[in-house]
Amino acid sequence: MWRKRRDDGDMTKRRETTPRPDVEIVGAHETLRASVIELVELGGWTHGPGGRVSIGVGQAADLTVGARAGVGIDAVLPGDEEDMLLLIDEALAGERAHTAWVRGLCGGAGATSIAAGLAARLARRGRTAVVDVTGTTDLEAALGIGRNGARVTAGTLANRVADELPRWNNVSVVTTSDPESTWTTLGCAFDWVVADAGRAPAPTGAFDIACALPTPAAQAALDRGATPDLLLAPPGLATSVARIDPRGLRAAARATGEGYGPIPAASRSWSRTLARIEAALRGDT
Repeated sequence: MWRKRRDDGDMTKRRETTPRPDVEIVGAHETLRASVIELVELGGWTHGPGGRVSIGVGQAADLTVGARAGVGIDAVLPGDEEDMLLLIDEALAGERAHTAWVRGLCGGAGATSIAAGLAARLARRGRTAVVDVTGTTDLEAALGIGRNGARVTAGTLANRVADELPRWNNVSVVTTSDPESTWTTLGCAFDWVVADAGRAPAPTGAFDIACALPTPAAQAALDRGATPDLLLAPPGLATSVARIDPRGLRAAARATGEGYGPIPAASRSWSRTLARIEAALRGDT
């Protein structure tokens, strides 16, 4: 409705708006419809006419997003409740996160320090998570987090993830031993996701950052065809891959080993290194 309001002697009009529901449920199968409504409310969403996501209810509940018919799944209830929740979550999340996969081509190359530092820098641009995909607590210990980071699984709703995770320098800290199944959830919950990946290869769509030292093991990995989007290594490796010398990494790694503390940038050279990595990740020239 329209509400009239007097402000400094001037008569103005302000339109009251009602938030658009998240989910519209269409279909006449009342028993199944009631089950879908219960699922939607369980996920923390609102429902009503004109929702941003439309769920058609029939013999199966087919998920449609806007004018696009279907997203490659029929959610049959009962049985597919978890898949349906995740699909609704992904549909409502909109644009997926930018992902950086930080891995080592050899031991001692500083992947954990680089992942943590990059995540702290990206947190100034949006909701950011740093993820230990090895399933260990090495990253948490390095960041001085007193309790284990939340374990994220395929059944974790993205719209609840960010609020439940421990935080460090405005970065959410995640541990998972099954990154493939949790990547969708994290991508929906955050603007930026940085993985501390150990030696694991990057998944499709992630920006692949390989950390290395000028050692025979790293050179052998490159010779075998390792082609990251960006190589972080001092001079000494023969490769055509775009390379940045991670200056300041040694001091940052020492700080990380001591619990890292409140200031992620241990030196000006380390700050410049992180800025160059961020520029490469964002595609800046």
